[in-house]
Amino acid sequence: VAQHRKNMPVMFKSGFNLTVQCLTEYKGRLHVSVLYEKVANGECIAEFDLKPDYYQFEFHKQAKEGLMLSYAKAYHVKGQPRFSVIWTNEKAEISGTRHNVSKYGFLFELKEAAKKNFYAKCVSCYNNEDVLNFLASWNK
Repeated sequence: VAQHRKNMPVMFKSGFNLTVQCLTEYKGRLHVSVLYEKVANGECIAEFDLKPDYYQFEFHKQAKEGLMLSYAKAYHVKGQPRFSVIWTNEKAEISGTRHNVSKYGFLFELKEAAKKNFYAKCVSCYNNEDVLNFLASWNK
């Protein structure tokens, strides 16, 4: 993780955007794997170890800046949910984001979004207090 934190700014300055950022906890240590993509004039902000409430705050902050959530993945640290996210300057109409949604709530929201021609851009699931929850963002 420490090496990843050091490499990100170097890669961004070299014209690469982070496409995938996957984290997992194994034997008490956090491990990360990433994929970068060479882009022209791209803007990318990558964050990880976000608690669900802070993720919601960051989503609204980045949306106001005109950035779009292009990747989201839930994982666990010591049994608690954390999110890994990537924001880019792709152009899309964003409907919003949800987390801590049950499978039934997610299916209902997916159906309602489809009625308005919105689709789920990023979807991930995680356990929170022994309940399966979903994280999703909606675009048009």
